[in-house]
Amino acid sequence: MVKLYVNGKYLDKTTVQGNKSFIFRNVVLDEGDNDIKAKSVISDKESAYSQNIRIVYRNKTPNLEITSPQDNQSISNGDGQVKVEGKTDPSVRVTVNEYWAIVETDGTFSYLLRLQKGDNNIKVVANDDAGNKTEKQIKVKLE
Repeated sequence: MVKLYVNGKYLDKTTVQGNKSFIFRNVVLDEGDNDIKAKSVISDKESAYSQNIRIVYRNKTPNLEITSPQDNQSISNGDGQVKVEGKTDPSVRVTVNEYWAIVETDGTFSYLLRLQKGDNNIKVVANDDAGNKTEKQIKVKLE
């Protein structure tokens, strides 16, 4: 038999199959981090806890706001660069046109992007540690 513990609380038990496999169904996780451990039980003797497995459960996409530049903004910058800035949730990874942006602990981010003459599409993507993603696109024009 195997006993399952989620976040330190006993959740359920199941029988080990002949091929030494077992399955837990309908395990309810808490929003955020979940620590999963198990114990084996043989003849009423319990083992120590198994190695801890952490599962992150998030059921919503990260917030994402682009504060600069504005969509459809014309830029006449001599060096052809624009600082892309915005805000997301803490601990979220952000890319700007597939380049990693610097994300501060409060979720603010920035990236200095080189532009081409004319229209430029800027795609900002925020990814959280549970695999959820938010994507926004704006267009700027370098004159």
